[in-house]
Amino acid sequence: MEPQNVSRGPSIASSVASVQDELEFISVSTLANVMRQLSSLSVRVDDMFGELNRESVAISRRTVALTERTERLRMKIMQLNPTVEPGSYRIHVILAMQRL
Repeated sequence: MEPQNVSRGPSIASSVASVQDELEFISVSTLANVMRQLSSLSVRVDDMFGELNRESVAISRRTVALTERTERLRMKIMQLNPTVEPGSYRIHVILAMQRL
């Protein structure tokens, strides 16, 4: 999509000669061309935000999956070594993840 001269063009120039109110014709034609450009712009913006939404949903799903995996690893560490304090499990989780 590229900006266009909304008040110029062969269709406007050739049609003006047969119209009684030239200023009104040009105003209406310009408005119609602006509306076409806005419609085209809205389609492009919708595509961009749709893609952004799909990417953010994918990131959210991966984050949830990683959180669940971390919690399972924490529980496994607590089962294997019940003397580990709940706050110190991060080191053990990192070591366990490196083994995977």
